[in-house]
Amino acid sequence: MSALKPIVFVHYHLRTGGVSRVIDSQVDLVKSMGRQSLILSGEAAPEGFPHRVEIIPELAYDQTRAPSHIDLLGRRCQEVVKKHFGEQKPIWHFHNHALGKNETTPLLVTFLAKQQASLVLQLHDFAEDFRIKNLRRLKHLESLYPLGDSIYYVTLNQRDSNYLAQAGVSPSQLRRIPNQIRRKKLLSQPETKETKKNALFYPVRAIRRKNIGEVLLWKVLAPRELSFSVAQAPHNPQWLPFFERWQEFCKENKISIELNLTQSGQYPERFYEALRQSQHLLTTSVNEGFGLAFLEPLLDQKNLIARNIPSITKDFEENGKLYGNYYQSLLIPLEWVDLSQLRQAVQVHFPLTQQGDLSTWFFRDHIDFARLPESLQESVILQALKDPLKVQVLTRDGQLQPASQWFQAVLQATPETPPDSYLQTWGERRSQQALHELYTSLENSPHGPLTGELNRKSLLESFQSFSEFFFLKQ
Repeated sequence: MSALKPIVFVHYHLRTGGVSRVIDSQVDLVKSMGRQSLILSGEAAPEGFPHRVEIIPELAYDQTRAPSHIDLLGRRCQEVVKKHFGEQKPIWHFHNHALGKNETTPLLVTFLAKQQASLVLQLHDFAEDFRIKNLRRLKHLESLYPLGDSIYYVTLNQRDSNYLAQAGVSPSQLRRIPNQIRRKKLLSQPETKETKKNALFYPVRAIRRKNIGEVLLWKVLAPRELSFSVAQAPHNPQWLPFFERWQEFCKENKISIELNLTQSGQYPERFYEALRQSQHLLTTSVNEGFGLAFLEPLLDQKNLIARNIPSITKDFEENGKLYGNYYQSLLIPLEWVDLSQLRQAVQVHFPLTQQGDLSTWFFRDHIDFARLPESLQESVILQALKDPLKVQVLTRDGQLQPASQWFQAVLQATPETPPDSYLQTWGERRSQQALHELYTSLENSPHGPLTGELNRKSLLESFQSFSEFFFLKQ
């Protein structure tokens, strides 16, 4: 029996959170299978990162054009891998290669695909999902989603699997592998003070799609004694101006909230302390690839308050039900919004090839707060400070209630504990089995020339419905 192929993970960076957590989990799972692994990253790993990493600077986030000789970079990556594994051919496991954070990564995928390498292309997020700047960066590339016998695609949710299948990926080379939820890191932290019932924590980096303005609006509507905190500032300079403006806005309007709890190198200690102490966990995000924020609070009986993302949470409902307190939208009166400014913003940011009917966003003379760009969100929060009872919440069952009253009620809710069988769906055993089957299938696949390219127009059209457009996705 031939030796198991080593796995080479490839990503832009290994910053805390997000995809890096998934890679960390997968490396542990690969080790438990008896396989060797290596990570190629565009940046150095954080201090204490436990896995083997080789830095390839060209893989980092980059606003400039890719190197003109991608074959030189490809061969350099192969030599780095050969240094660790000798002549043994690896499986290359890319994460988000087509997100548009640089041009180099998709070109490297194409280089390896043409050499008939074994490839896993795992897609957490898509440039086609209203990331207009990213999409423009990739537009001129001849190949972005190559197809071939030794190329397998992996998604996190059923929606994305459906879109890829519609665009031409063979079902036999398409896998849905949800993220693994992990509890051990929280439990490994030393005991801290008892849980604070008046503490609410949003355990994320405050990037734009996390909808930080809505956190501020909930703070305005919440009981005064309830403290609010967000874990981290963005690492990506692209999102810092939005974050820093929210910090200024809070100071200007005396909104008491901690938006960067783990600043000054206090991650992960301060993060896990807040996670332990906070009775309530919040998520207001408008876009997720998988939605760990919907599941991980259940591991420690936290009271989850969550903006629903139906395209994501319907996968969880397949396994029983949704646990936690979900709302569909946070509705504010149309009279609070400069609709001419909103229409102008839509015309600028929504693709010119499509027409968006703004009235489809309206609900009983209200509009969802999360639909607005930050400049309009600011003016709405100022209005809410004066008249909070005019803000309404649309619940999952279609009920319209004063948002402050609904929020007060869910703060009193007792978290429901799901059965072990529910959480095991995203546990270590299932995740290991899914990865094992993926890699084994690749090892048994024939190697031949590329058979084509996914239909990029079809993929774009699948994502770009006006009903799915949020300025915060960009």
